[in-house]
Amino acid sequence: VSAFHQPTAGGERKSPPRPRRLARRRTEAEPSQQDTDVTPPQIPQQNRKPSHHRMAPPPRHLLLLPVLLLVSLLRAAQMETVHAAAGEGDRDEGARALLALLQRVQSEALRALGPRDFDPKLYVDLPLAPGADRAAAEAALATVTTRGEMEAFLARYFARAGSDLVEADPPDFEAEPRGFLPRVASGEARAWALQVHALWKDLARRVAPSVAARPDRHTLLPLPGRVVVPGSRFREVYYWDSYWVVRGLLVSKMYDTAKDIVLNLVYLVEEYGFVLNGARSYYTNRSQPPLLSSMVLELYTATGDLGLVRRAFPSLLKEHSFWVSELHNVEIMDNHGRLHNLSRYQAMWNKPRPESATIDEELASKLNSTAAKEKLYHQIASAAESGWDFSSRWMSNSTDMTTLVTTFVIPVDLNTFICKVRWNGT
Repeated sequence: VSAFHQPTAGGERKSPPRPRRLARRRTEAEPSQQDTDVTPPQIPQQNRKPSHHRMAPPPRHLLLLPVLLLVSLLRAAQMETVHAAAGEGDRDEGARALLALLQRVQSEALRALGPRDFDPKLYVDLPLAPGADRAAAEAALATVTTRGEMEAFLARYFARAGSDLVEADPPDFEAEPRGFLPRVASGEARAWALQVHALWKDLARRVAPSVAARPDRHTLLPLPGRVVVPGSRFREVYYWDSYWVVRGLLVSKMYDTAKDIVLNLVYLVEEYGFVLNGARSYYTNRSQPPLLSSMVLELYTATGDLGLVRRAFPSLLKEHSFWVSELHNVEIMDNHGRLHNLSRYQAMWNKPRPESATIDEELASKLNSTAAKEKLYHQIASAAESGWDFSSRWMSNSTDMTTLVTTFVIPVDLNTFICKVRWNGT
């Protein structure tokens, strides 16, 4: 299925073909052999802007919509001016070069340290150490052969993974907030719930100022507000995890922190055209289930903050456009010959995922051709976009991950989320 813009020899992009029509009743079904033999599309630049399809608002919002769209366009124009002045092209090039180096480090670390307890994500999360030079690190890596040399190399050129996030005590945290779980009568259950509530202080962070100042030294992306991280090896914000974080923060009466979480995601839409899978440079090729509008609605219901709704609304329209664009759109025909446009998961990637490259490469080693491996990498990344990584629902053979066919499934839940985006707008 080719749903990407294909560049011509002169560098211009042709309009993409419409997604191929699937046979009716082909939802959550195994594709035919003809489907699985389709050559994967050429991948565009990661920061490609999605096609602009207008979300149909409820009638009472028609007068407000042009104003909000104008505000969104003005904000985008301001951002483009700022980015041009800051030399964003050079910064992006530096960030890509760092990620390429870290992937080499990841591969060499596996060779030098061995597979036992090896976590590939650790290496692509490493920021450059203060004073360390990327070019010098690239040269030094070529001489690393032993475990000791690898450990010394990492200590010299890189800071600890996660050190570019700093602890940030949330100001709206209270040890036992008023109105907390009023229907929980059990003393034992209440004590346990308060212990869980206390974890917010352990998981709250801010992105260090150095990330925005020197993005070419980090894979972490800058965010304007406080963040809540999942913890352990997941040191950054994730999209659909944030929905459950926001709901938990609302139970804990931490409305300001919840608003920060939402505005961070709005910022990502303003920067990239959609909410990224996570706030890392290697996640800019895919999203996750579209729950931003539900977060805005949950927060508005709890606080009545209409200013937040006005601030977020242009980004909600933009995100909706992303999910109904030709990248994700599939046209199908029902039993009565009527055409319907639905969406599926489809990442803009056909390489090993940087955060799991060694794992993806090992899986793809079972395949013989480069083309077959690229198809598999595309399906793996698309499954990661779903948040269900990995589930047998995306496989034609539930015991063999090389049979992933994520982009050939029209998920009921994804299309329900997209319908809910429209419903939330009413």
